[in-house]
Amino acid sequence: MAAAVPVQPVIVGGDIGAYSLARAFHRALGVRSIMISTVVSAAIAHSRFIDYRPDSRAGSDDDALVAAINAIADEHPETPLLLLGVADWLVEALVRNRQRISERYVLPYADAEVIERATDKVAFGEAAVRMGVPYPETTVVDLAKEIPGLTDVAYPAVAKPASTAGFHDIAFPGRCKVFFADDADALVAYLSAAQDAGFDGKFLVQGRIRGGDDGMRVATCYVGPNGP
Repeated sequence: MAAAVPVQPVIVGGDIGAYSLARAFHRALGVRSIMISTVVSAAIAHSRFIDYRPDSRAGSDDDALVAAINAIADEHPETPLLLLGVADWLVEALVRNRQRISERYVLPYADAEVIERATDKVAFGEAAVRMGVPYPETTVVDLAKEIPGLTDVAYPAVAKPASTAGFHDIAFPGRCKVFFADDADALVAYLSAAQDAGFDGKFLVQGRIRGGDDGMRVATCYVGPNGP
């Protein structure tokens, strides 16, 4: 008989952040995380501490997502279950369906209104400024309005949507999570394409920090009501 695990992590998503989270659970508790993802990414393809459960519909269909989550709960009737999403839009999907998800799960997220405030990059920047936390000089462009010329932005620049979740289902040629612009013409053209595709949220424009992806880091930590 397999040894009982202290908690069974169930992770929705399959990117490098999901891998990082599963690795942290394995190092701390010696457990294999169950992962629900639409595709097998390079980050998780060959991991020995991930029990991968492919579901092509779980990323875009709430009913399919809830069914996959609850089926896993049925497989582990005696084990404490911890449910986590690894992207803003996945966390929003879990919170949105909280009442339909098995009560056996611990879903460690606040309500939808708090989640929306916490994941809005404009609100985050404003909070950082209020608290005296160093924050890059930022130009906010509201795509619900006419796009300005943006000639006063320091280039090269990087542009990203204030709400990753709100931008998730927007599709147009050249769409990317983060856009790099060398001049105002390129930036205005990209924002216009996003606007024409139906995105009416806000974009943050900041100076680009040069360097490759090897300069990026993922931090995984736990903070409870009594601290780390």
